[in-house]
Amino acid sequence: MPELPEVQTVVDGLNKKIKSKRIKDLWTDYKSDFYHGKDNIKDPAFFRKFKKAVMGARVLEVKRRAKNIFIYLDNEKVILVHLKMTGHFLFGDYFYDKKEKIFTPKGGWIERGEIRKKPKLQKEIEKNPLRDPFNKFIHFAITFSDGKVLALSDMRKFATVSLLDKSELEEKVISKIGVKAKSGG
Repeated sequence: MPELPEVQTVVDGLNKKIKSKRIKDLWTDYKSDFYHGKDNIKDPAFFRKFKKAVMGARVLEVKRRAKNIFIYLDNEKVILVHLKMTGHFLFGDYFYDKKEKIFTPKGGWIERGEIRKKPKLQKEIEKNPLRDPFNKFIHFAITFSDGKVLALSDMRKFATVSLLDKSELEEKVISKIGVKAKSGG
């Protein structure tokens, strides 16, 4: 599970990569009966609303509060992400593989067995970490108008992605994080 400094590193990286980019499309293969009726992209009905609400929006900035990542959009919406145990973001050149029904990096994945047979492939992974087989558990992707993709790889499928109005952020999320100050003497 990423600790606070690692989450801050993610936020810093996202600000460098996605700030000012316009959202062109979204995709997910998360689907869970457990999340039915909940404000999470794992509920297909919520994902449809989520997608409609953020299509065409531009990323203003990315912030962190505790281990929550807030992606502020120019339409007064905020994408809320918690990476949980194994979630991590990847950014770069991907395409949607219709046959496999997943996002795949240009050049495809380098399989673990191939790395053992051809150790020089490790250098290829160092040059292009998107091809690392550890990163192939992509369950959510945002495609930007310039063709770049922000992908969420989440081996255990614990990560959460939701959407709030900016005006709801304090009440629904921030006020519930951390220790409450005691009033009185």
